[in-house]
Amino acid sequence: MSKKYSLNLFVIAVFLLIPFKLQAAQYALVDTVADKDITTAVERELEHENAVSAHLIDVETKNGVVKLSGWVEHLLAKEKATSLAMSVRGVLSVINDIRVKPAYREDEEIKNDVITALILNPATDRFEIDLKIEDGIAILKGTVASWQERELTENVVKNVKGIREIDNRLIIERAKQRPDIELQKEIRGFLDMDVWVDAQSIDVDVSDGVVTLKGNVGSATEKASAINDCLIPGVKKVNADSLKVIWWERETIKRPIKGAPKSDVTIRNAIEQTFTYDPRLEQYSPEVSVDDGIVTLSGTVGDLQAKSAAKEDAENTAGVLSVENKIKVRPETLKTDTRLARDIRKALEWDPYLDRHEVVVSVSNSKAYIAGSVNTAFEKQRASKIASEVNGVVAIENNIKVDENLYDFDMNIPWQEDWKISRDVRLEMLWNPYIEEDSIKIDVLEGVVTLTGTVETYQQKRMARKEAFQGGAKAVKNKLEVLEAPYSVQP
Repeated sequence: MSKKYSLNLFVIAVFLLIPFKLQAAQYALVDTVADKDITTAVERELEHENAVSAHLIDVETKNGVVKLSGWVEHLLAKEKATSLAMSVRGVLSVINDIRVKPAYREDEEIKNDVITALILNPATDRFEIDLKIEDGIAILKGTVASWQERELTENVVKNVKGIREIDNRLIIERAKQRPDIELQKEIRGFLDMDVWVDAQSIDVDVSDGVVTLKGNVGSATEKASAINDCLIPGVKKVNADSLKVIWWERETIKRPIKGAPKSDVTIRNAIEQTFTYDPRLEQYSPEVSVDDGIVTLSGTVGDLQAKSAAKEDAENTAGVLSVENKIKVRPETLKTDTRLARDIRKALEWDPYLDRHEVVVSVSNSKAYIAGSVNTAFEKQRASKIASEVNGVVAIENNIKVDENLYDFDMNIPWQEDWKISRDVRLEMLWNPYIEEDSIKIDVLEGVVTLTGTVETYQQKRMARKEAFQGGAKAVKNKLEVLEAPYSVQP
């Protein structure tokens, strides 16, 4: 993440017209990115993302601040548009004025589905939420135990079609007063172990439970991640006004390699601490073992969502090279297969992405089998995610078929000529603030992209693969080496 480049207009004009291998030396290092180049990059991200219907979205950029406007079908698409724009190199912040216009549903019908969704989710079923729906706006009241529970509740509500907006008035229980120095130390620990954050460029001050972040970060996404790391029990508020997105200074900052080996004990402790704050894992204590950065998760949890959450938390921890998830799912009580199949169908029917598809669900011995046909791999993956969040599901077999005649992976990009794929993959790498594109070599043969070179972290290696698909690859051979990774996990 240390070197950030921008395209000048001449380079853009040349490589859009002439097929050749792009080299990082062609890009000049500057302290600003042209607003129109940012706009083009954000529009490209939106067009390639199947989670967003971008044909009615307009993008404007002024001094690095991106403004989104237009219309989408549901709240999930609006928020995905924000995260995509924030992930583009050079974006300082995002103003989202997109309006949500879902298919009409009666408020009472929406409310019934939201209540059911909260009950079916194994983490939110115990929350006491006062819910009101007014013209598609969900008003949430009540008390929850943490910032994370507040966010999780909101995320479950978003999954119900018909929701235009959420007015989250949930109050977080006042935690036991904690010394500021204790809060500061814990936050610094989370920042240091967050693979998406450069902790050494951030100063943390805490006064009477109010956290103030100062310094600089390389992207709007990194800033959001740093703020999220501060939301621990005892924190009343986070002020990040003095945390600036100054991506070009990464060139002069002697940044530590986040992928450099951390002790196995440090990694294990960080993962276990993250588990304690994840409401999806609150009731469980998965076992964590680490051997040269390779994490093995074991033990027993009561639901499939918790198993998936444990792997997600581990993968987002600095120093982790790979995760083997051996956790077993053992519900406290077993639902009948008929009831479980009914619950999964409900969840799929009210999901804004999947409601238009015919997904067939059957359950045998608490294992869900889902079949049918969808347009994209994103929708297939979405079906698995939705099913996994239904309490009582122990395992899933996803037999949904994706139309592979035109597209691959989860990106809305038709297959094209090798030189175009090479150009577009390089562009995707260039605009990603987390990828050192000059350390990656891209070769394309008959649509198959081969990536060689080095990246700092295991997460960047996976991200590079995704960007290759987004650039139009039919398949990807990811031979990138993770710096300092043990030989056993190198390609």
